Amino acid sequence: MAGSGCVGRALKSEADTPLFGPGVMKLADVRFIEGRDPETIRPEIPKPLGSEKAAKAEKGERCYYVLTARQCQALAAANAVWGNILDEESELAAAVVGRGRTPRARSAALQSDLLRYSALSERNRAAADALELFYRLAEAESHWDLCQSALEWMEKAEGKKDGSEATVSSASGNAEEKDEKTPERRSQSSSENVLSERWAAQRERWQRRQEEAEQRIEKINSRLRPMLGGELGDFRRIWPSAALAVSPQKIDVEKAVQHGLEERAELRALRRLLRGIDANDLSAVRHTLEQWHPALGSTPSRFPALAQALGTAPQHMEAATREEQIRFLLSRREKEVEEEIRQAARQAQTALEELVQTHQAYLATREVQGKRDARSSDQKESGSAREENDSQKAAPLAYYEAQAELVSRVVAWKIAEVRLLEAVGVLARESGYPLPEDAWQGIEP
Repeated sequence: MAGSGCVGRALKSEADTPLFGPGVMKLADVRFIEGRDPETIRPEIPKPLGSEKAAKAEKGERCYYVLTARQCQALAAANAVWGNILDEESELAAAVVGRGRTPRARSAALQSDLLRYSALSERNRAAADALELFYRLAEAESHWDLCQSALEWMEKAEGKKDGSEATVSSASGNAEEKDEKTPERRSQSSSENVLSERWAAQRERWQRRQEEAEQRIEKINSRLRPMLGGELGDFRRIWPSAALAVSPQKIDVEKAVQHGLEERAELRALRRLLRGIDANDLSAVRHTLEQWHPALGSTPSRFPALAQALGTAPQHMEAATREEQIRFLLSRREKEVEEEIRQAARQAQTALEELVQTHQAYLATREVQGKRDARSSDQKESGSAREENDSQKAAPLAYYEAQAELVSRVVAWKIAEVRLLEAVGVLARESGYPLPEDAWQGIEP
């Protein structure tokens, strides 16, 4: 990952700004607004014709928490349930350490560090899950706006059509009303009925899509609020202040893999476990191995007879065996992490390629729509009126469809980027949670 892109962010060792960490920020403290703010997601989404009126009507009825992606990430990391529980358990272990160098103190220090590594993994996972929901929410809100724009455009177009038909009917006079319908008139009436049915079907389809978007918005909010520390009885919605901009970036896979092998909390925990092996006290090592698999760590001081025959203390024999087990686990887990990062990078690259193709199609559709708007403006200025055919009338709807598809592709790319950062293992540290070796200084007894 290179430069200013997702990989550039992943390779930073520290957060850009002083951190959010536990207790520093709460969801109830973030800025909130009355009504929706579509321009913070995609400014080019066509505004609904009655957007100002709708915004005024909505004010006072619904308030939104305005969150950026970084705030969402930090809140999710700070409110990760198991992350907090494991950190509290780590504090209990650290309280035993003090500044002593006894075997018991070293064992407690090891246990405290391992718990913090587990907490980091939980926070990293929680931040990634929350960010995915955050971008899904931005997608649903954008689709709701596009549906509203399409519905209001169809309402306006149908209003113009009805007014034009009324004018023609009035100008034709009573004589035409008395005549029987000619074959041409019957054919025209049939065509109008078919067109009307098409418009009704289109309107119903966009209404259904808007209802589905509304359901997704409510469902995502109900899942995301607790993850960000929402309080009991607070049902305010979250407004994702996410700039869904198209910014293609090349991913340096090898650099991402190397960074992940250095940063992943579970790999660091295994290395810390290797450094913490002490033949005088292996209780922390046994306990950790037993957590990974119930059959491990249950047999202390293995091979006592062989150790006695060789003149070696049984604890040293066990320490050597534990070290061999952990090195094997570390080697296997490193390979698994490498494959996980490579797979996440491939998915991000695929999502980026699909986004580029969709963006090109969107630009072509927008160009067609721009020419259509220019022709319509020229006709208004010249006072000329020309009946549009079906394809011309459907052009704005095609533009809304292209915009919706582009939004979905941008969101898919953003989520793939988040999952890549999760695989590298930097989301918790970006949110202000340091590694145990950087944070633990020992606690006075």
